[in-house]
Amino acid sequence: FRPRALEMHIIAVIPALVAFVIGVKKGFIRAYMDVYLPAILLLPDYFTTKIVPGIPPLSFNQSAILPCALLFFLFNDRKWKFSFTDVLVVGYVCAVTYSEYINVDYKEAQNLCFLLVTTALLPYILTKGIVEPYGMREAFAKRLAILFTICAATLTYETRMGKPLIRIFLDRFFPGQGYWVTTFRWG
Repeated sequence: FRPRALEMHIIAVIPALVAFVIGVKKGFIRAYMDVYLPAILLLPDYFTTKIVPGIPPLSFNQSAILPCALLFFLFNDRKWKFSFTDVLVVGYVCAVTYSEYINVDYKEAQNLCFLLVTTALLPYILTKGIVEPYGMREAFAKRLAILFTICAATLTYETRMGKPLIRIFLDRFFPGQGYWVTTFRWG
C-alpha cells in the first residue's frame, strides 16, 4: 500500500499540528521546547511538502515554528528588549531577500524570504523571547544536550552506512527528495 504523493508529504506538517495542540494546552514555551527543538535537530529539513498554493514548501522545522511563533506573538506577556543584534538579524534577512530579488526574480526572492523568516528570524525571536525572559536557560541547555546526544548516537550509523538513520523511516514518504549522491550529512 503506497499513499498518493500529497498524502505522503503531509507528514511534514505533523510537527505543526503537535506544536499547536501542545501550545494551546500547555503554552508556547512547551511547544517550543518539546516540538520545535526536536524538529530542528532530529528531523531533516530537506524533506518538504507543498500543501498551500502560493506558500513555499514546508519542512518539518518550518512547520513546527509557525504555530509556536503564532502563540508566542499572541500570548507572550514579557516585554521585548531591543538590541543591536535584532537589527543585524532583520538586516540579514532583508539584505539576502533583496539580493535575491535583484539578481534572480520576485518569486525566488519571495520563497527565500519565507525560508529565512521561518529558519532564521522566527527561531531568533522565539529563542530570545523565551529562554532568558522566562528563566528557561537551564532547561534549554539540558534539552539541547539531550537532543545533541541523540543526534550523535545516530551518527554512528550514518558514519558506517553513509546515510542518516532517519532516512530509513522517511524516504518512503518523500520519494525523490533529499538525496545527494556525492555528499552526505548535508554537505
